Amino acid sequence: MRYIGQFTFLRFLAAALVVVFHFGKDVFPFDQGGLKELVNEGSIAVSFFFFLSGMVLGIRYMNDTTLRFGPFMLKRIARIYPTYLLAFVAALVLMMVFKNAYPRGLSIILQALSLHAWAPGSCLAINFPGWSISVEMFLYLMFPLLVVPFRRLSLTNATVATLALWAISGVLHVLASKYLYRPNDPAIGQFILYFPPWHLNAFVFGMLGARFIQEMQLTENPRPVLSKVLYVVGALLFVGILTTQNPVRPYTHNGLLSPIYFMVLLGLAADRSAFTRLLAAKPLELLGNASYALYILQWPIYLVFEQVVPDDALGNGRFYLYFVILTLTSVASYLLFEKRMKRLILMKWSSK
Repeated sequence: MRYIGQFTFLRFLAAALVVVFHFGKDVFPFDQGGLKELVNEGSIAVSFFFFLSGMVLGIRYMNDTTLRFGPFMLKRIARIYPTYLLAFVAALVLMMVFKNAYPRGLSIILQALSLHAWAPGSCLAINFPGWSISVEMFLYLMFPLLVVPFRRLSLTNATVATLALWAISGVLHVLASKYLYRPNDPAIGQFILYFPPWHLNAFVFGMLGARFIQEMQLTENPRPVLSKVLYVVGALLFVGILTTQNPVRPYTHNGLLSPIYFMVLLGLAADRSAFTRLLAAKPLELLGNASYALYILQWPIYLVFEQVVPDDALGNGRFYLYFVILTLTSVASYLLFEKRMKRLILMKWSSK
């Protein structure tokens, strides 16, 4: 299937929303009206990452009958692990130096191995955004097992199976949130929100999206009006659910909005307008490629930043200065570190 460039910049927008959620909630205009409501739900962007991972991997490998587990995992590790380890070590050292914080040895081992999302109580230790990478590693391990039946199932059966998994996951999340959650027990809250299997439904829904995109590309029958309706309606539903009081909003963290992501990305994939060409522009594509570093480096960069720029300095400009520094650092990391480390790892190990 063809590369869909308009997806890449969406990663940057999602990563930026997470950064605002963590560090910019009280900054204008993110502290105003509906935008404030949206930012307060900014952690939803991580669920979108899992959905997009399933879709992008599905687009790349759905028709690849030669896919092998070892080479696939090597490529995934080469892509994410060098920067992940860089951020982990930086956060660990900086917390010791600046925060006088000394994490437990078990937390250090689990996070170094990207296993900490499996350990409620430890999954937010050290570099707290890294919990999602622990989930991603689980999803990567599952992908070669899932792609074979996904390839063989009819589109109808794949849709039914995906919707069943999504519905079961949603029901389990609601029940756990209502009957298992204890305000004074962080480990239970972390189990409900971060335990890797709870996010499999979003990933699989993304794979289903790849199947639909495959069908669209095979038909070569573009429907420009329908594509725009899909992503516009999907975007409106996304904003509406997250900015109003409704029964769905409290339970969106674990993939409940996957059908909306499905609508938006399917519409964007089918659209050939100036808008999607803009999304695929090279500068925006670069920001999208740097979004992983933006996300995983946000805490260690902030640990240094707060030592240089006091909390009461620059007003609202303090957050924007931090975001610019984080963005520039992330672009540099992608160009000078991520790409090179990936190439070196693949050169060294891919032929073995």
